[in-house]
Amino acid sequence: MLFPLEGWWRFPLWMLIAWSAFRRRSVAWAVEFDGERWWLRQKRRRWEAELLGSSFRSRYVVLLHFRLRHGGRFVAVPVWRDSVDGDDFHRLLVLLNWWLR
Repeated sequence: MLFPLEGWWRFPLWMLIAWSAFRRRSVAWAVEFDGERWWLRQKRRRWEAELLGSSFRSRYVVLLHFRLRHGGRFVAVPVWRDSVDGDDFHRLLVLLNWWLR
């Protein structure tokens, strides 16, 4: 038997995924909504963005999926329920239910 462990191929695949995740620098995005448009801010720069229908929402986490209007880059912003005020998270869920229908 050449590879005695079942699922031996998972370890190199896991290492590749972990290496690519740590290779990228994580960036913090600030999300703003002015009633008509979505804005993403990072450090001192600000971009207008389009909220995509592929955004995900649940009771515990919201994954906002944006496409930047300039350049077309895709950005995913996770918002965890315990990382923001409870009322703000509830308002975000209500806004997304209305915005993504």
